[in-house]
Amino acid sequence: MIPGRLRRRGSVATSARSVPSVIVPALAWRPDPAETLAMREPGWRSESGEARFRLGAVACLCLVAAGCGRGTADPGSGHTVAADPDAGPERVTREIGDRGTFYLRVADQPTDGRTVVVDEALFTGTSGWVVIHTHVRGGYGPIIGRSELLPPGTSRNVTVTFSEPPAGPWATVYPMLHVESTANTAFDYPDGDPEASSADGNVVVLPMRIEVG
Repeated sequence: MIPGRLRRRGSVATSARSVPSVIVPALAWRPDPAETLAMREPGWRSESGEARFRLGAVACLCLVAAGCGRGTADPGSGHTVAADPDAGPERVTREIGDRGTFYLRVADQPTDGRTVVVDEALFTGTSGWVVIHTHVRGGYGPIIGRSELLPPGTSRNVTVTFSEPPAGPWATVYPMLHVESTANTAFDYPDGDPEASSADGNVVVLPMRIEVG
Protein backbone atom coordinates (compact mmCIF):
# COMPACT_ATOMS: atom_id res chain seq x y z
CA MET A 1 0.00 0.00 0.00
CA ILE A 2 1.27 3.49 -0.85
CA PRO A 3 1.80 5.48 2.41
CA GLY A 4 -0.93 8.02 3.04
CA ARG A 5 -3.55 6.36 0.86
CA LEU A 6 -6.86 5.62 2.54
CA ARG A 7 -7.72 2.02 3.21
CA ARG A 8 -11.23 0.98 4.19
CA ARG A 9 -12.40 -1.50 6.79
CA GLY A 10 -16.14 -1.82 6.27
CA SER A 11 -17.43 1.74 6.10
CA VAL A 12 -14.53 3.27 8.07
CA ALA A 13 -11.65 4.85 6.19
CA THR A 14 -8.28 4.88 7.94
CA SER A 15 -5.01 6.43 6.89
CA ALA A 16 -1.90 4.25 6.89
CA ARG A 17 0.08 7.11 8.40
CA SER A 18 -2.50 8.22 10.99
CA VAL A 19 -3.49 4.90 12.65
CA PRO A 20 -1.08 3.78 15.41
CA SER A 21 0.32 0.30 14.80
CA VAL A 22 -1.08 -0.95 18.10
CA ILE A 23 -4.60 -0.58 16.71
CA VAL A 24 -4.21 -2.94 13.76
CA PRO A 25 -3.93 -6.26 15.65
CA ALA A 26 -6.70 -5.20 18.02
CA LEU A 27 -9.09 -4.54 15.15
CA ALA A 28 -8.12 -7.71 13.32
CA TRP A 29 -8.50 -10.18 16.27
CA ARG A 30 -11.06 -12.95 16.08
CA PRO A 31 -11.22 -15.95 18.47
CA ASP A 32 -9.99 -19.21 16.95
CA PRO A 33 -12.42 -22.18 16.75
CA ALA A 34 -11.04 -23.80 19.91
CA GLU A 35 -11.61 -20.64 21.90
CA THR A 36 -15.10 -20.31 20.44
CA LEU A 37 -16.05 -23.73 21.82
CA ALA A 38 -14.32 -23.04 25.14
CA MET A 39 -16.33 -19.85 25.58
CA ARG A 40 -19.38 -21.99 26.25
CA GLU A 41 -17.80 -23.69 29.26
CA PRO A 42 -18.41 -22.30 32.78
CA GLY A 43 -15.44 -20.40 34.14
CA TRP A 44 -13.86 -19.96 30.70
CA ARG A 45 -10.99 -17.52 30.73
CA SER A 46 -8.83 -16.77 27.69
CA GLU A 47 -5.39 -15.30 28.32
CA SER A 48 -5.00 -14.31 24.68
CA GLY A 49 -8.53 -12.88 24.61
CA GLU A 50 -7.85 -10.76 27.69
CA ALA A 51 -4.60 -9.58 26.20
CA ARG A 52 -6.40 -8.64 23.01
CA PHE A 53 -9.09 -6.85 25.04
CA ARG A 54 -6.45 -4.83 26.86
CA LEU A 55 -4.76 -4.07 23.56
CA GLY A 56 -8.09 -2.91 22.15
CA ALA A 57 -8.61 -0.60 25.12
CA VAL A 58 -5.19 0.93 24.54
CA ALA A 59 -6.06 1.31 20.85
CA CYS A 60 -9.24 3.22 21.70
CA LEU A 61 -7.27 5.57 23.95
CA CYS A 62 -4.79 6.12 21.11
CA LEU A 63 -7.63 7.07 18.77
CA VAL A 64 -9.05 9.53 21.29
CA ALA A 65 -5.63 11.07 21.90
CA ALA A 66 -4.97 11.31 18.18
CA GLY A 67 -8.18 13.29 17.72
CA CYS A 68 -7.57 15.73 20.56
CA GLY A 69 -6.18 19.14 19.65
CA ARG A 70 -6.89 18.83 15.96
CA GLY A 71 -8.34 21.81 14.19
CA THR A 72 -11.97 22.41 13.42
CA ALA A 73 -13.47 23.46 10.15
CA ASP A 74 -13.60 27.18 9.66
CA PRO A 75 -17.11 28.09 8.46
CA GLY A 76 -17.10 29.95 5.20
CA SER A 77 -13.54 29.12 4.25
CA GLY A 78 -13.07 25.36 4.05
CA HIS A 79 -9.69 25.71 5.75
CA THR A 80 -8.68 24.22 9.07
CA VAL A 81 -8.12 26.42 12.09
CA ALA A 82 -6.96 25.67 15.62
CA ALA A 83 -9.54 24.34 18.07
CA ASP A 84 -8.50 27.11 20.48
CA PRO A 85 -8.23 30.32 18.45
CA ASP A 86 -5.98 31.98 21.06
CA ALA A 87 -3.57 29.04 21.45
CA GLY A 88 -1.22 30.19 18.69
CA PRO A 89 -1.23 30.51 14.94
CA GLU A 90 -1.50 27.74 12.40
CA ARG A 91 -0.65 30.05 9.53
CA VAL A 92 -3.57 29.70 7.14
CA THR A 93 -5.33 31.84 4.59
CA ARG A 94 -9.11 32.21 4.69
CA GLU A 95 -11.59 33.65 2.22
CA ILE A 96 -15.29 34.39 2.11
CA GLY A 97 -17.83 35.99 -0.21
CA ASP A 98 -17.94 36.06 -4.00
CA ARG A 99 -16.38 38.21 -6.68
CA GLY A 100 -19.79 39.28 -7.99
CA THR A 101 -20.64 41.22 -4.81
CA PHE A 102 -18.18 41.32 -1.91
CA TYR A 103 -15.08 39.23 -1.23
CA LEU A 104 -12.49 39.09 1.56
CA ARG A 105 -9.23 37.14 1.92
CA VAL A 106 -7.03 37.24 5.03
CA ALA A 107 -4.03 35.39 6.47
CA ASP A 108 -2.74 34.84 10.00
CA GLN A 109 0.28 37.05 10.71
CA PRO A 110 2.55 38.72 13.26
CA THR A 111 1.85 42.35 14.12
CA ASP A 112 3.41 45.16 16.12
CA GLY A 113 -0.03 45.85 17.60
CA ARG A 114 -0.54 48.94 15.43
CA THR A 115 -1.56 47.52 12.03
CA VAL A 116 -2.42 44.34 10.18
CA VAL A 117 -2.52 43.70 6.44
CA VAL A 118 -5.54 42.18 4.68
CA ASP A 119 -4.64 40.29 1.51
CA GLU A 120 -7.63 41.29 -0.59
CA ALA A 121 -10.95 43.13 -0.30
CA LEU A 122 -13.47 43.54 -3.09
CA PHE A 123 -16.42 45.94 -3.17
CA THR A 124 -18.81 45.79 -6.14
CA GLY A 125 -20.64 48.99 -7.06
CA THR A 126 -19.72 50.82 -3.87
CA SER A 127 -16.79 51.93 -1.76
CA GLY A 128 -16.20 50.67 1.77
CA TRP A 129 -13.87 49.80 4.62
CA VAL A 130 -12.12 46.81 6.09
CA VAL A 131 -13.01 47.01 9.78
CA ILE A 132 -11.41 44.98 12.59
CA HIS A 133 -13.64 43.62 15.35
CA THR A 134 -12.45 42.02 18.57
CA HIS A 135 -12.95 38.36 19.50
CA VAL A 136 -15.68 37.96 22.13
CA ARG A 137 -17.10 34.60 23.28
CA GLY A 138 -16.60 32.78 20.02
CA GLY A 139 -17.69 35.65 17.76
CA TYR A 140 -16.87 39.23 16.89
CA GLY A 141 -17.26 42.17 19.26
CA PRO A 142 -16.49 45.90 19.29
CA ILE A 143 -14.50 47.64 16.55
CA ILE A 144 -10.82 48.26 17.29
CA GLY A 145 -9.53 49.29 13.86
CA ARG A 146 -10.34 50.10 10.24
CA SER A 147 -8.75 50.88 6.92
CA GLU A 148 -9.00 54.03 4.85
CA LEU A 149 -12.05 54.26 2.61
CA LEU A 150 -11.47 51.83 -0.27
CA PRO A 151 -12.78 52.44 -3.81
CA PRO A 152 -15.09 50.08 -5.69
CA GLY A 153 -13.28 47.09 -7.11
CA THR A 154 -10.40 45.02 -5.74
CA SER A 155 -7.90 46.35 -3.21
CA ARG A 156 -4.89 44.22 -2.23
CA ASN A 157 -2.52 44.38 0.75
CA VAL A 158 -4.86 46.68 2.64
CA THR A 159 -3.37 48.17 5.80
CA VAL A 160 -5.78 48.32 8.72
CA THR A 161 -4.81 50.52 11.66
CA PHE A 162 -5.78 49.57 15.21
CA SER A 163 -7.42 52.25 17.32
CA GLU A 164 -6.30 50.24 20.33
CA PRO A 165 -3.76 47.40 20.42
CA PRO A 166 -5.19 43.87 20.73
CA ALA A 167 -4.25 41.82 23.78
CA GLY A 168 -1.40 39.37 23.14
CA PRO A 169 0.73 37.46 22.74
CA TRP A 170 -1.80 35.61 20.56
CA ALA A 171 -5.13 37.13 19.64
CA THR A 172 -8.02 36.49 17.29
CA VAL A 173 -9.56 39.46 15.50
CA TYR A 174 -12.30 39.64 12.88
CA PRO A 175 -11.77 41.63 9.67
CA MET A 176 -15.15 42.57 8.19
CA LEU A 177 -16.26 44.54 5.13
CA HIS A 178 -18.47 47.58 5.72
CA VAL A 179 -20.06 49.49 2.83
CA GLU A 180 -20.29 53.26 2.42
CA SER A 181 -24.00 54.07 2.64
CA THR A 182 -24.11 57.73 3.72
CA ALA A 183 -22.16 59.27 0.80
CA ASN A 184 -20.08 61.44 3.12
CA THR A 185 -16.84 59.34 3.11
CA ALA A 186 -16.86 59.26 6.93
CA PHE A 187 -17.28 55.98 8.81
CA ASP A 188 -20.70 56.33 10.47
CA TYR A 189 -21.28 52.84 11.86
CA PRO A 190 -23.59 51.92 13.66
CA ASP A 191 -25.77 54.79 12.37
CA GLY A 192 -24.76 53.98 8.80
CA ASP A 193 -22.17 52.11 6.71
CA PRO A 194 -23.43 48.61 7.56
CA GLU A 195 -21.77 45.23 7.22
CA ALA A 196 -21.41 43.93 3.67
CA SER A 197 -23.24 40.71 2.78
CA SER A 198 -22.39 38.39 -0.10
CA ALA A 199 -24.88 36.94 -2.58
CA ASP A 200 -25.74 34.09 -0.18
CA GLY A 201 -26.73 36.57 2.53
CA ASN A 202 -23.77 35.96 4.83
CA VAL A 203 -21.88 38.85 6.42
CA VAL A 204 -18.40 39.09 4.89
CA VAL A 205 -16.28 38.51 7.99
CA LEU A 206 -13.45 36.11 8.86
CA PRO A 207 -11.33 35.23 11.90
CA MET A 208 -7.66 36.16 11.76
CA ARG A 209 -5.12 34.97 14.32
CA ILE A 210 -2.29 37.38 15.03
CA GLU A 211 0.93 37.28 17.03
CA VAL A 212 1.27 40.54 18.92
CA GLY A 213 4.91 41.47 19.44
